[in-house]
Amino acid sequence: MFQNHFLYRKAEDNKWCMLPWDMDNTLGGAFGQWNANPFRGAEERRVGNVGNRSGWWNRIKDSFFIAYEQEFLSMFHQLNNTVHSPENLRPVIQAIAAEGGRSGNVNSLMNHIQRRHDYLNSFIEPRLSPPLLALSLDAGNIVLQWPEGRTDFDLEASASLFGPWRSVTEGQHVRQDTPTSYTVLPNQAQSFFRLSR
Repeated sequence: MFQNHFLYRKAEDNKWCMLPWDMDNTLGGAFGQWNANPFRGAEERRVGNVGNRSGWWNRIKDSFFIAYEQEFLSMFHQLNNTVHSPENLRPVIQAIAAEGGRSGNVNSLMNHIQRRHDYLNSFIEPRLSPPLLALSLDAGNIVLQWPEGRTDFDLEASASLFGPWRSVTEGQHVRQDTPTSYTVLPNQAQSFFRLSR
């Protein structure tokens, strides 16, 4: 119970999920600490140490943070600037305060929320790696873009997901627009593309 998660196995595909709960320190800053460290994990040396009550260590929880640090931070950053942004939380706080007869406390709580929001952005953004690849659609074409300075990609295509992969060269349904972007022109013969390095 100290580790704040449940395991669930989905009936449709038998895959296991980990469902976290009690995320107050992550999302809000426990005990009013707007600058509480939101990230638990990513260091194996923390066994029996940081953030685990009574020195308990949970391999599932910590292994998740070690393996998926970037994905966790990326989703956390997205939530902090959308669902949990101060602008979105203000009407919720106002409604709860009004219902409890505490409207005079709204500004105090919103100050905490704003400080927490700003702290999380300053904590997360320097730790986020630039995306390896960006995909977008333009008039039915697939546009692939990658960070400047990366030249070690090989674009390959296949007629089916399980078919052989063949290197794609200029003119074979692909147009190199800039040194860091391709436009793929899909057709029935080559429907699946991948970048390898």
